Amino acid sequence: MNTKILLLTVASLLVSFNVAAKEHIITQKNIKFSTPIQVVKPGDVVTFKNADSVVHNLISLTEPIKFNFDDFRPGMSRSITMDGVGVVDVECSIHPGMKMSIFIWEKR
Repeated sequence: MNTKILLLTVASLLVSFNVAAKEHIITQKNIKFSTPIQVVKPGDVVTFKNADSVVHNLISLTEPIKFNFDDFRPGMSRSITMDGVGVVDVECSIHPGMKMSIFIWEKR
């Protein structure tokens, strides 16, 4: 089974548990994300917090949300509003093993 299809299926099951949340906090610590998958609704805010002892450079090159948090130092937080619907793949360009996906999912 295609990994994206499997993840979208999991996301559709999880979205009912995440309906009320408006801000989602994702932490970087020990050179990894606090979660490999986050499900959000369009308009929700995702806040990334660097609780690590190293600098990260979080990027997303996928639609509907593209960003580059260049020079993301320890102790910093940055937020982004998740507009649109789709899968946003996030990674650290400094640490290639740091990857996660954000599913922007509108329950119908």
